[in-house]
Parts: sequence; C-alpha cells; structure tokens
Amino acid sequence: MKCKLGLDNVAEGAGISREILTRSLGPQGNPTVKTLLAILSASGLHLSVSPRVEAKPAPEVSADELKAIREKLKLSRPVFAHYAPIPERWKTGSKAVPSLMHKQRC
Repeated sequence: MKCKLGLDNVAEGAGISREILTRSLGPQGNPTVKTLLAILSASGLHLSVSPRVEAKPAPEVSADELKAIREKLKLSRPVFAHYAPIPERWKTGSKAVPSLMHKQRC
C-alpha cells in the first residue's frame, strides 16, 4: 500500500481543515505549536529540540598520534580512514604524512 501525503490527507490526519492547513503553512502563516505538532504527526514526522552547540575546531593531531589511536583500536587503515575525519590527502597516502600511511602495512 502506497501512502500519499496530499493536503487533504495531512489535514484530515491533523484534525484540521485544508484551509487552516494551507493558511498555517503559507507565507503569512503563524501556526500554534498544537497545530504544528498535529501536522507533523499526520505527516509521519516529529519535532525534536536540542541545545545549540557551538562548533569548536578539532584539535591538531599529529600523524603519529593518529596512528597510535588506530593501532589501539585495532582498525585497518581503510576502516579508520573511512570513519575518522582525516584529510583526504592522508587517505591517499600523500607524502605529507608518510608515517601514517607507509610505515606499517595492515
């Protein structure tokens, strides 16, 4: 069975008229939290709130430190490179960081 999320279906699921739905979500709309939650629920969605966290720059880590972390976790280089935020040049074996990519074969 294929689910269709047309205005009529969402309005019916939210327990509001199509006109209220259109007006609430239009450019001049100002839906109540109750209306917004009903619309989201009828659409198969939910509202989530989380604290805003300011992004901090990642600390500088040397190639030797990264290698030590990888070895401690017992991960191969390809797996570690896939999941760790490592610069692309390190993944490709650039000579910029030879100790990470060329000293030990996994």
